[in-house]
Amino acid sequence: MKARMPVTALLLLLSGSLWAQQPTFEETRQAFRSKTSEALGPDAAGAWGGAAVFVSRETVSRFANTVIEGAHLTLRAGLPQRVVDVPPSEVRTPKIGERNCSRDRWGCNSDCGLNPACAIEKGLCEANKATQAGLCEAQKVAEQGISDKKIFKISTHAGNVAADAGARIHASLDPSLSQVSLSLTDLAGTFHLLGGSVTFQPELLVGVLAACAPFTVALPGTDLTIDQPTATATATLDLRQQDGGFELKVNVNTPQIAFRFNKNPILNVIGRNLHALILCPVATGLAYSAGAAYDLVWNDMVSLPAGSSAFSIPLGDLRIPVPGVTDSLIPVLGLRSIGWEEPIRSAEVRP
Repeated sequence: MKARMPVTALLLLLSGSLWAQQPTFEETRQAFRSKTSEALGPDAAGAWGGAAVFVSRETVSRFANTVIEGAHLTLRAGLPQRVVDVPPSEVRTPKIGERNCSRDRWGCNSDCGLNPACAIEKGLCEANKATQAGLCEAQKVAEQGISDKKIFKISTHAGNVAADAGARIHASLDPSLSQVSLSLTDLAGTFHLLGGSVTFQPELLVGVLAACAPFTVALPGTDLTIDQPTATATATLDLRQQDGGFELKVNVNTPQIAFRFNKNPILNVIGRNLHALILCPVATGLAYSAGAAYDLVWNDMVSLPAGSSAFSIPLGDLRIPVPGVTDSLIPVLGLRSIGWEEPIRSAEVRP
């Protein structure tokens, strides 16, 4: 019994010493704030006076990229056949700016005094100035005579289109959640142009000079096949806080996509409408020449140009009810984190 007393006293002494070395609650709280500020930013560190939960944007990015890459996403989309009516349009000559034919453009020495050689040179210069101004006026009249003049009116009737396309999707979300890179691989698809008709109505003077009467040609069906195995697009994300939720503004930059005609479109149309050679021989002959050059030089390739589009996605009410907490936790958007906290904390100053 006496031997146990020193051991018991020693254990009590050691436990008291260890207890004295444990950090206080306030020290633990300060250390926690310091760690959260370092990992999530100062806006998250100030939120722990009540119920709250925060996650860093970088963590969200890593999780999203892992899920997307592991999902092996494949997109397949089809556009059912539909009729497309194109509004009538005018074909006009290019607009040519007016020439400046002022005589001041051609300067001559006007201060010859009694110098006879200078006076002769001045006379020749003035005569040349008048000639140049006259030629300029003639060119201006000729250019304005063909500037911005209506040549044809084109009306397209009942153009039928359909499409079918697919691709593997690879996406990468940056750590700040502000940009997404989309890569499309195994890109394949076909646009089906299922025919229609086009009516050409030349202006009277153009029709007389080109021996061209109004005529209509049938548009034979043809296909456009995607001729590009990969494409990359980027999207800029702007996540904004709203009452009880977020709104995501997206701006997408779409890539250029190359297509290949299964048949030369110009030669295909003319070959199906030989009557156009009789009704409008000059224009049809020029179109045939352009089609032949197109076939040789561009090899039936066209491109859907790159572009951009913007849209917004409201993410709705994202408040979270928590047992034991009077009000639901409201979403908070920080510089380096996203989280939810009690409403009473939202009134505090944030960096």
